[in-house]
Formats: sequence, structure tokens, C-alpha cells
Amino acid sequence: MYKKQAPVQKQPKAHTTQTNPRRATKATAAAESSGVLALQSHIGNGAVQRLLKHGHPQSIQRQEDKKPPAAIGYVGLNPAAEKEANALKRGARDQVIVSLDDLKEQAALQTTEGKIDFVRLHLGIDWTTDFAKFFKALNCLVNCDPNFSDQMADMMEMFASAENGKYQLERLVLSGHHARGKMWGDKTDKHEPGKVLLERDLPNLAAAFPDAAAQVEDLMFSACNTKEQVDLCTKLFPNLKSVWVYEGYSPNIKQGSAQHITQWERKTREDQLPRRRDKMGNAEIWTSEKGFLVDPGKKTNE
Repeated sequence: MYKKQAPVQKQPKAHTTQTNPRRATKATAAAESSGVLALQSHIGNGAVQRLLKHGHPQSIQRQEDKKPPAAIGYVGLNPAAEKEANALKRGARDQVIVSLDDLKEQAALQTTEGKIDFVRLHLGIDWTTDFAKFFKALNCLVNCDPNFSDQMADMMEMFASAENGKYQLERLVLSGHHARGKMWGDKTDKHEPGKVLLERDLPNLAAAFPDAAAQVEDLMFSACNTKEQVDLCTKLFPNLKSVWVYEGYSPNIKQGSAQHITQWERKTREDQLPRRRDKMGNAEIWTSEKGFLVDPGKKTNE
């Protein structure tokens, strides 16, 4: 989950190419001017003035000395998501990065300033040196459901950490209710996760962190009627090897969702691809090698 913390200083890279200082200064000024105008139209002049006032953030340290460990991302929208996450962590061999709904964190991201501070200070993305990435990252928060902003921030941190070499985000689980391209969780007095518009929020995330999106090899939707989302996911995650989805309903925690998730985890470890016999309930499996794994005698619309 997103927690504010002091960023780590990144060591500057050595540059060997010689650049005319006057020309570089003019180019930088032009880029910053163009960036300011784009930001003003996106988040308002007052927020841009605050951004300019605070200057440059420190960058997050990128770990490049050794191959990062494999990791699984889990994003749970329902109140019982923690039980699924705990079951996944108990059974998995890889590190599990968990995102659960948190109303306190959600409140901190309701203002434009809160969103800017998260991207600048927590993710360490400097808008003056990488405006495109800064703008795309900020766009993830500005355009998502406000009640989903805390978990969007979690996913951004998850993907940014993968790009910085903290781990290799090879597998990803999205858990909740689903219908017609929207995912959500049950609302309670202490739980309001908002809605995820898959065709908006996942492309925004992948555009902001394309290197992390390219790491994802296996994806699971623990959600009803998600077979229709496979085509979208193959476009967003270019190295995708398998997708576990549901045709019809998927189980809730009382009906065995945690067991389905741990089954998926076991069958996608290392270089494994899930097979037709690994399916449970209404699950459907797509692989890059064979497409949907259809049961003998069963017709498919694909």
C-alpha cells in the first residue's frame, strides 16, 4: 500500500556526449514551457504554480547490479480480499505485492496537490527531466475513479518498483466483481474501493510504465465474465503468456476464490503454462501458444 516516505537519492549517470550549453538551455526552456501549458490544461494553473515552486524531486534508486527476484502483484477490491491475499502469500514462492482498499490513503489523493506529490515525491518522477512519464503517471490518478485512487497509486508504485529493478513483476491478479468492462468491490462502512474502467485505467497504467507492463507474463482475473478482457490484455502486456478468466460467475471467498487463486499461482510458476485440466469451476484459460484451451466437444465463440 502507498505510504509517504522520503525518496532515495539516485546517483547521476555519467554522460560522454558533449552538448552546446546555450543550445541545451534553450531546448530545456522550450520543453518546460510546452510542459507547463499541457499541465495547466490538465490539472489547472494553481497546481502547476505549486509544482514549479517546489522544483526538482529526488529520484528513486534503480537497482541494476543483479537480476531482480520474481514478484506477483495482487489487487483486491472486495472486503474479503485480504483473505485471498493471505492465501496467495502462504502458498507462493515469489514475493507478493498486495493492494487493498484504504480509505485514509484514498483521502490523501483526493486533491490535485496530493496526486502531484505522490508522482513527484513518492515515485520520484521529475517532470522537468521526463515530462512525458510524469504526465502519463499523473494521468493515471487524474482520470481514475476518485474512490479507486489509493489502489491506482498502489498499482503505480507496483509498476514503478518493477521498472526500477526492485523485482520482476511477472504475474498479476485482479480480484473483484466485473461486468461490461468495469470492476468494483462491495461497499461497506469501512470499505469503498470505487470502480475500475478496464479500457481506461489499464491502458493508462501500461502507457505510464511500459517496461513494467512488458514484464507481466501471467494474468488472472478473479472476477465474473472476464473472458471478454483477454484481447485487451494481450495488447497492453506484450509478453503475456497466459490469462486465467471466467466465463460466467467466479467464486467469492466463501465459494473458494482463494483456492482458485492458489491453483493459478501453482500452475504458472517459473516457465509453466496452465493446462486445460488445471481449470476450476467456470475458469477459462488462454495461452499465447494455443489461444483458449477448449474442453473436448465444447464449442467456443473465439
